[in-house]
Amino acid sequence: MIFTIEGEYGSGAEALGRGLAEAMALPCYDQAALEQAVQEAEPVYGVRVYRAGGGAAVAYGEPSAARVAAAQRETLEALARAARNCVFLGDSVGAILEPLKPVRLFVYGDRKSKLERCRGLGDGEDRTAAELECRMRQADRGRAKQYELFSELHWGTKEAYHLCVNTSGRELEALVPPLAAYCRLFLEK
Repeated sequence: MIFTIEGEYGSGAEALGRGLAEAMALPCYDQAALEQAVQEAEPVYGVRVYRAGGGAAVAYGEPSAARVAAAQRETLEALARAARNCVFLGDSVGAILEPLKPVRLFVYGDRKSKLERCRGLGDGEDRTAAELECRMRQADRGRAKQYELFSELHWGTKEAYHLCVNTSGRELEALVPPLAAYCRLFLEK
C-alpha cells in the first residue's frame, strides 16, 4: 500500500510522514530521495532535474509545466511500484500517484501553530511574523497550483484525501501512533 502525505507549509507534514514511515517500518521517499532517484534513473548527459512547485522531475531541454508533470508522474510511479508498501512525502504526491490508488493524507494547522513550528525548525528566524506568513501563503499557493496539474480536485480539500490531520497545538510525535493505527487498517485489507 502506498501512503502519501502532503500539507500546508509549517504544518509538520514532513515530520509526521517520517514518523509514520518509521512507526510502520516502511521506506519513506521525501524530496531529497525523489531527486536522487531521478538522477539515478536518468544519468544521461543533458538531463536536468527541475522543481515544479517543489517536485523533482526529469526533463530534456527547457521543460513546459506539462513535461515536468509527466516526468514527475513517471518517476514517482516507478518508485512506488518498486517499493510496493511505502510513504511518499511532498507536494501533490497524492494526486501524482492517484492512478495507483494511494492512501492520501493531508496535514494542516492553525496560523499560530505553523508559525511556532517554522520558528522551532529555524525557518524564518530572521523574518517577522508577517514575512513568515507571506512565505507560508506563497508556498501554499504554489502547492495548490502544482496540484492542478495532476488533479481535478482542489489541493487541501477534504474530498481529495482519505484523512485530513489537524496538527494545531499538538506535538507531532503524539499524533504518529493513532495515524499509524489508521494506516495499518489499509494494510490489513
